[in-house]
Amino acid sequence: MSKSNQFDKLFSDPPASCRGIDIIHQVRNRRGFREIWHHLPKDPDRTLNSFGSKKVDQISYGPHQELDPDLGIRGDLRCILGVGLPYIQLNQDLDELVAGGIGGLAGNVAWSADYPFDAQDWRDFRGALDYCREHGLEMWFYDEAGYPSGHANQRVFDGHPEFVAQGLCWSSASCSGPGSCTLALPQGTLFAVVAVAEEDGKLDGLRQRTLAAEVRGGNLEVSVPEGSWHVFAFADGEVWDGTHADHLNIRYPNLLDGSAVRRFIDVTHEVYFREAGDYFGDTLTGVFTDEPSLMAPIVPAFKDGKAYPNLPWVYDLPDVFQARTGYPLAEALPALVAEVGAPTIQRRCDFWGTITELISTRCYRQIGDWCRSHGIAYTGHLLWEERIGHHVRLQGDMMECLRYFGWPGYDALRAITRDDDPDGFAMRTLGAKYVTSAAHLYGKPHTMCETFGVTDPQPLEVFKHVLDVLVLLGLEKHGYYSIHDILSAEQRRLLNTHLGRISLAGFYGCHRCEVAILYPIVAAQAAYDPNKPLEYQPVDELDHALRLLSEGVLDAQMDFDFCDDASLQQGCVDNIRWQAGQESYRVILVPPMAVMRRATLQALACAAKGGVAVVFADRYPEATAEEGQNASLAQWCGDRFGKPIPAANAGEFIRGLDVESANLTPASDAVWITRRQATSPDAEWTDIFLIVNTRKAPYAGEIELPVTGVPYVCDVDTGAVHEAKPVAADKHGNTVSLNLKGCGVAILAVAGTLSAGC
Repeated sequence: MSKSNQFDKLFSDPPASCRGIDIIHQVRNRRGFREIWHHLPKDPDRTLNSFGSKKVDQISYGPHQELDPDLGIRGDLRCILGVGLPYIQLNQDLDELVAGGIGGLAGNVAWSADYPFDAQDWRDFRGALDYCREHGLEMWFYDEAGYPSGHANQRVFDGHPEFVAQGLCWSSASCSGPGSCTLALPQGTLFAVVAVAEEDGKLDGLRQRTLAAEVRGGNLEVSVPEGSWHVFAFADGEVWDGTHADHLNIRYPNLLDGSAVRRFIDVTHEVYFREAGDYFGDTLTGVFTDEPSLMAPIVPAFKDGKAYPNLPWVYDLPDVFQARTGYPLAEALPALVAEVGAPTIQRRCDFWGTITELISTRCYRQIGDWCRSHGIAYTGHLLWEERIGHHVRLQGDMMECLRYFGWPGYDALRAITRDDDPDGFAMRTLGAKYVTSAAHLYGKPHTMCETFGVTDPQPLEVFKHVLDVLVLLGLEKHGYYSIHDILSAEQRRLLNTHLGRISLAGFYGCHRCEVAILYPIVAAQAAYDPNKPLEYQPVDELDHALRLLSEGVLDAQMDFDFCDDASLQQGCVDNIRWQAGQESYRVILVPPMAVMRRATLQALACAAKGGVAVVFADRYPEATAEEGQNASLAQWCGDRFGKPIPAANAGEFIRGLDVESANLTPASDAVWITRRQATSPDAEWTDIFLIVNTRKAPYAGEIELPVTGVPYVCDVDTGAVHEAKPVAADKHGNTVSLNLKGCGVAILAVAGTLSAGC
């Protein structure tokens, strides 16, 4: 058989582009690993006792020249991450990394006191770029001095204190009128006081008034009209307590403010382009951003376990909200922090939809456009991707934000395995799938993963297995963090070769799957209550259902994507499949959502009419985002869709439908499979199947592949590709023997004539 694309040769010796990226911090020749801010910390009296899973000696904030006398720095120095991460001093340090078979580096110009303007630091950084160019390695630059990305060593605020993250705080009290009511004055500048009618402990948002108030003795005095009311006071100002910035003791910019984001670009991206622009698009291929977010409270707060609720704010939010929705922002505010009856759902969805539009366009699109126009990819990852409640509070709508990344990314901390940490494994599956689904739907050429952060020592086979699962979930480019002092150069070489082989198979051609799970962000927005930890909110129940659905489908040997509302609404039927974005699906699975968008329901009805299997889990919705509660909605759904199925039985139910998938004999809920399909009729393989045993118990049996052609085994351990003799074959496909060790991986490729490419 001809090897038209020489896959077997590449598989034996994977190219650098398929191997791991070592995340280092580029401080060549001059610097130790430090995080340095040229401004005073937010609170100079704060101390830090630990970070992640690694203990650090207590380090107080203030002058600490003695930590590194060679720096010669006077001022504020803080060192928290100097464990387990290499820095580059000489070429032999780079030689050691290359000996480990890396594909490239993610690094940065030194984090010195003059970051990012020190001339010597840039000479050092360009020296590292020259080395990468000479050795055929790619480099991404890390866009911050520390993390989270966005403040540029606090330089974003030079002359611009207004760029600091802003939020709304509130206070409230029940009052009877006519008369005067006293409320605590929220921190910040008073924005609005709104009274909502109250009866028998319930609020009626259809009867509410905006009131005037006076500040007296640190409190608010409000004159309320006749009747029973619950009065809310809202104030806007800088947010810090209980947030990510509080944890790190820094100021953080407002990502809803396009000017603040532009300032970040000017003092980071533009400086990199000025100093190293001749490497852009060649050696320097990407910009790695790290955990940007809205400064919502992280409940319970890192600092003291208390809650500090706030809502995101930017100076022109009232104008944008009014233009987008047709009614004043003040009218919506009580519904964001309390149940106010019928208008609650619409007002919450309107607010979070507005926040999504602002952060996605003013921040992520602005940076993404800059990167694209300068020939490099915008990559990296957002904060806390796993739980959908965090998608609301930290981004508004995470998948919409990922739309503007060149290579969407995920943060896979630790080396998690399914048997040892089933809850963490399930959350990782969700987080990875949100990110890779965005890449599939929006036609992104690559995905990335920050892998093995704060990881304890593990056997090499565990690290390999973690990569197997992440690649199967759709994550391609891996930046290793915190394992440099765990593995030897030879072990790193073996790990990179392993990654290179599974990446070749896991990203051959294009992604093909049968199932879409609707991304239920609207239901999460409607249910989100900023006053409570997520585990005490209805949105936690949604996370539980999503875990059941995702694991159920994967356990039934079917891959899936999360599909967002916009992609679904813009889709169409094509040969009993729903074409959405760059993907098409035979089944659309709807999680147990109390709220959906009307246009999404209409699209689902069109899909069902065209022969696509539309399956609701547990329930029909009770409300739409546009209209709120709708008593006739269940009947409308019942007339168009089948009876809802239990979420726990989703995989078994879908397997009983007319769905093309691999079949195992005997059946197993441990083996996961993803399928890649050729895009050209001249390709060597029509399909490649990546198969991972997610549990420690071995599997032995047979697998029936839903494609005809000659099956081949791609041996991940040796790099050999050889024909597999089928146990059985007919017009529907091939059956071959399958033996997987515990936490093992297999790759099957099928050679033949492509009948229907992606």
